[in-house]
Amino acid sequence: MGYLTFEEYQSLPIHDETVDETTFKKFIGKSSLVLDELTRNFYQLHALNDDPDTIRSGRFKQALALQISYFNELGTDSSLESSQQPQSISMGRTTISYQKDTTVTYSNSSPLQEMLAPEARSVLIGTGLLYRGL
Repeated sequence: MGYLTFEEYQSLPIHDETVDETTFKKFIGKSSLVLDELTRNFYQLHALNDDPDTIRSGRFKQALALQISYFNELGTDSSLESSQQPQSISMGRTTISYQKDTTVTYSNSSPLQEMLAPEARSVLIGTGLLYRGL
């Protein structure tokens, strides 16, 4: 069973209206992988729906929804495709340059963490799911 159903996704106040069920199914798997890696598989080892900390489990579902919306905005869940965006476009004497500020890069990070939606990470701060101590 997945972390989030399409019905749960739609019930969240932060859901993206442009994400239909087909798009949701396309991005839920990779979104789950990205958050599992970020949280060191916490909810692979503990049941999400049985978590007594409802704030933590609720924030995880919100982060998952934000990650799905992020992939939808990018139009892909592939790090290769997302990195192949043009840096600039020129037409005659006019040039349009794009800033690549949608991807957060962490030192020693994996390709999955580089695909993380910055908003998803922000939602998880303070839940303990990002803790890296002993």
